[in-house]
Amino acid sequence: MNTRILVVDDDPTVSEVVARYLERDGHEVECVGDGAEALRRALARPPDLMVLDLMLPKLDGLQVCRKLRERWPVPVIMLTALGEEIDRVVGLETGADDYVTKPFSPRELALRVQSVLRRARGASVTGGTGVLRDGDLVVDVGAHEVRLRGEEVLLTAREFDLLAHLMRNPGRRSAGRRC
Repeated sequence: MNTRILVVDDDPTVSEVVARYLERDGHEVECVGDGAEALRRALARPPDLMVLDLMLPKLDGLQVCRKLRERWPVPVIMLTALGEEIDRVVGLETGADDYVTKPFSPRELALRVQSVLRRARGASVTGGTGVLRDGDLVVDVGAHEVRLRGEEVLLTAREFDLLAHLMRNPGRRSAGRRC
């Protein structure tokens, strides 16, 4: 399965290393160096996943992530030198699916990409397309859209997958242990 990954980093060396590792794993990789161009390309043709630096020219990574989430639930892995807890929390609250700090292991990043892609595909692999309804809540699995009382609800890919799973399995109790 050929997946498209958009790598967004203003450091060409970082982009090149990340691209090389991801291409080695069979992904199609496109690299861009600023936030505005990344957003333009992602909205024109949404990638399967985005590796996104936070500190970018023209439009920072948090703004790119927010604007992307307004339109499409593309999985995002933040890759940045900002490693303080508050930076990670803000990145994850903005909608990132994972957060990797520089310096980083390219192999670990490639494995995290596989993991995030596997989770993002979970709903579509098990559930296919269709529309799920529960009262005023409508989940369009094929379009990756959620509406509540007619208003669009913006969710991360992980949140969307979880909601779709819960709606497909109403009333089902977990067989696992309670914590």
